[in-house]
Amino acid sequence: MSHLKQRKETNCLNCNAEVTGRYCSVCGQENIEPHETAWHLITHFFNDITHFDSKFFTTLKILFTQPGFLAEEYRIGRRNSYLNPVRLYVFSSFFFFLVIFATEFKNDGNDIIRVKDKTFNDKSVDEISKMDSVQFKNFTAFLNNGKPMTRQQFKEYADTTELGALFRDKQYRSRTYYDSLRKSGKVKDSWIERKVKYKLIALNKKYKENNINPIKDIGNKFVHSFPQMLFVSLPLFAFFLQLIYKKHKKFTYVNHGIFTIYFYVFCFMMILLLMLSGYLKDKTNWGWIDFILFCLWIGIFVYEYKAMRKFYGQSRGKTLLKMFLLNSWLLFITIVLFVVFSIFIFFKL
Repeated sequence: MSHLKQRKETNCLNCNAEVTGRYCSVCGQENIEPHETAWHLITHFFNDITHFDSKFFTTLKILFTQPGFLAEEYRIGRRNSYLNPVRLYVFSSFFFFLVIFATEFKNDGNDIIRVKDKTFNDKSVDEISKMDSVQFKNFTAFLNNGKPMTRQQFKEYADTTELGALFRDKQYRSRTYYDSLRKSGKVKDSWIERKVKYKLIALNKKYKENNINPIKDIGNKFVHSFPQMLFVSLPLFAFFLQLIYKKHKKFTYVNHGIFTIYFYVFCFMMILLLMLSGYLKDKTNWGWIDFILFCLWIGIFVYEYKAMRKFYGQSRGKTLLKMFLLNSWLLFITIVLFVVFSIFIFFKL
């Protein structure tokens, strides 16, 4: 409630309805003087933040300690004491992906070529080409498993092992070279295969000319598409819950959706804990962290079981069976979405 003075007038400034108390019974707006001070704006801002924080942490605590409880509370209508599940999902996913994006693949931007534990850049490629015949023979023999190369072979080898090269196969070097192989009958590709290889050739050229690491670039594209994949999978997850609990008429699709949202938020937090534990393991090499990682993974499945049993109220056996079916479905849609998004990302590169 605001500390501003209540208006003497009894008409609502928002909807013009008659106000009998401090709040309008039609739209809920507080009937106070509209002239606010700067101090009131500041205090109102911090009050909203602390109110959100208290609800967020209270909701999160219950989410972790009482699996399935929040979804049940929402279903029966007790909602005001907890943060709205959609807001919880938005805030949690924002924080989750902020951390994910902060640890994404980084392109170091150099032009180093790495071959058989040897690194050389464009300048050193020219220097190698200018070696005398004995030095060149010995060096290329080392690179090529004991078989010396001609200078032309080395040039082709260097071209296909650059940082920006996606594939080492010669047919991906240029569209002209690939077309010549196709016309000579050495390569017999279908229309779809031809379109894909044209795209690969274009990508090879793009990565080489712009000195971009393809693995890191493609990895970043996948990381940035992960939120969309999860968002698409959420209604599919809820849909399968509706299928396996279709005999339970008291559960609507929205109820299944709310249950799914809470489960996804829990998974976000657990994945962050897994990432943190993995980071500590890499930095400290403490062996006992492996046990922590194992417990966290098992904890996700234990939580899922307890949440389903609490919310849907079925026996242990039925819950375990439906949990197995649900996770099988989740694995299937994950594979399908991965393939679909892979194709989409490939043609967007």
